[in-house]
Amino acid sequence: MTSLPGELGPNVTCPFTGKKYIGNLESFEKKITLPAVKELLTEARVNQWIPSWDCNAENRIQQAKKVIAICILTRLEKIIESLLAEDLTDGDLPLSQNGRDIQSASRIKVFRSFATCTPRDVGAFLKKQWRVLKPTMELDHDAGTVTNIPLNKHCALKPAFASCEELAKTEFSTVFKGAISPMYVAIKKFTRVSDFDREKNILDTIRSKNIQYDHLVKHLAICDLVPCIIFPWADGGDLAQFWKRDFLKRPDDFLWSLEQMVGLAHALELLHEINCRHGDLKPANILYFTQNGTRILKIADFGIARTHTQKTGFARGKTITSVSTRAYEAPEATNELARSRRYDCWSMGCIILEFIVWLLYDFTAITNFTGSLDPNEYQYYRLKWSHDRQISEEWEKWEVHPKVIEAMDGLRADERCRRTPMSAIVDIVDENLLKIHYEDRIHAVELHKQLQAILDRVKTDSSYRVNLDASPKKIPSIFSQSSSHPSPKSTYARSTYERKLL
Repeated sequence: MTSLPGELGPNVTCPFTGKKYIGNLESFEKKITLPAVKELLTEARVNQWIPSWDCNAENRIQQAKKVIAICILTRLEKIIESLLAEDLTDGDLPLSQNGRDIQSASRIKVFRSFATCTPRDVGAFLKKQWRVLKPTMELDHDAGTVTNIPLNKHCALKPAFASCEELAKTEFSTVFKGAISPMYVAIKKFTRVSDFDREKNILDTIRSKNIQYDHLVKHLAICDLVPCIIFPWADGGDLAQFWKRDFLKRPDDFLWSLEQMVGLAHALELLHEINCRHGDLKPANILYFTQNGTRILKIADFGIARTHTQKTGFARGKTITSVSTRAYEAPEATNELARSRRYDCWSMGCIILEFIVWLLYDFTAITNFTGSLDPNEYQYYRLKWSHDRQISEEWEKWEVHPKVIEAMDGLRADERCRRTPMSAIVDIVDENLLKIHYEDRIHAVELHKQLQAILDRVKTDSSYRVNLDASPKKIPSIFSQSSSHPSPKSTYARSTYERKLL
């Protein structure tokens, strides 16, 4: 039989805190039995501590497996029997020092056995006890409250999860998939505390305003020490992945898609009502969840969102632009000026247009369309080919990209789109959202209102629908011909869930 010290696995470094922990602790604890402990101790000590008539010996060991593991880690096997004789259990951990006394977490018990140890050994025990301890984390998806994880600075966070794996990493954050019974979660660890504080403050603002809305992702927990934020796991990935994966349309996809557009517009309206601009709306930041058999899209990732101090619609100070996705940026992103909340409405127009392309055709049509835009930018607008020196306003230098106009005209020309909700939605995008000057765009509240009116008519007028089963007589070339340059990586490649869900 292998001795207990030989069964103790190597120390593992926590990717969140950098602290060490025992990687095989759970399996190791199963091997801590009365016979194994008897073998660990000398025969004389066994007879002193565990007389043949002590029927509670097994119970003592069962209640102190972590204590025994710490003693093995610190080579203090000699005090195992005296510690257990003092009724030290795992429930008393973590121990702390108060003067010369070593006391339990409750500060009620004091353990005299440590008096026989050197100060160095006592210090090693107090330090290495954290390698077998894990933080408590009780998450309730439906409670509407946020858990603040009370993590000790010496403790690893990863053992709190039944499983945890890294999925994606950028210079700003790393995303992990973790399991906490009975759910999976996404853990977003931030590289910079300032980025963590910004996103946490936005999420806290959303909760403080008591916005209970299904189309906004809400955080479950935060840990200031790491720093990280824990979110529900999007089991269906993001919107771009959904488009790419679900190329076979379901009979209810049109109605469902329209309901999701309405829901996303309403979510944006609610954000703007609390003076919050998202700033980075894109398919990769719209997550796909299945809940109780239903499918739902939710706006996520408030990493560069800004709150506006006044109801003017502008954020105070310089706008953070370095991490936004250029493909869905509004034209005002080309300068350092403050941005209106209607910046988001441009981005929503891009997303809705791609949604319609997917509905009428498929994901390939989207990539062909986006691939036709300027290869270095992939934006929905471009600099005018003009040498007119009389242009005085910044926005006059730009125009909606001709390929975008061609795409909207191509959609309108499709017989399945004419005089249907599809055509009405394309008109909203064209006339109210993809406007170079922000003042020409409608607010999110009006977008929600217009989309809701279309949905209401669809539900009451059976003739006002789209037959997605019918094949198009001709697919416009902008959707059917592949571009000579690759499709935009920035558009779809930065999903936090991509590696596992494609």
